[in-house]
Amino acid sequence: MTPLGTATLGGSSTIAIRFEGSQQVTSGTFVFTSSAGAAFGPSLEAIGLATVTFGKDVVVRGGTGFIGQQSFSGQGTLHLINHGRISADAIDGVIWQHHVLVQCQHH
Repeated sequence: MTPLGTATLGGSSTIAIRFEGSQQVTSGTFVFTSSAGAAFGPSLEAIGLATVTFGKDVVVRGGTGFIGQQSFSGQGTLHLINHGRISADAIDGVIWQHHVLVQCQHH
C-alpha cells in the first residue's frame, strides 16, 4: 500500500484505515486531525490479526488518534513494524496505541 500523498483522518471516531493480513506501506503521510483531549478519534487499525510494516518514508502525525484496534469497535490485533516516524506534533496531541505490538527499527 502506498498512499498518494497524505491521508487525512478527521475528528470522527468512525474514521479508520483498516489493515488485514500482512501489508507493507512504503511511503506516505497519515495525519490525525482530532482535537486535543478527544476521548476517541480516527485510527489505523486491524481487521483480525494484521502485520503492517511502515517503511522509512512513512509519517504518522497530527493531533489525537489511535494506532491499533479501538476497543469499542471490535477485536483485532495490529503488529506494527515501524521504520518511519510517529509524532503527535499538534498542540496537546496524543497518538494512542491500543492492542498493538510496535517494533521500531532504525538503520
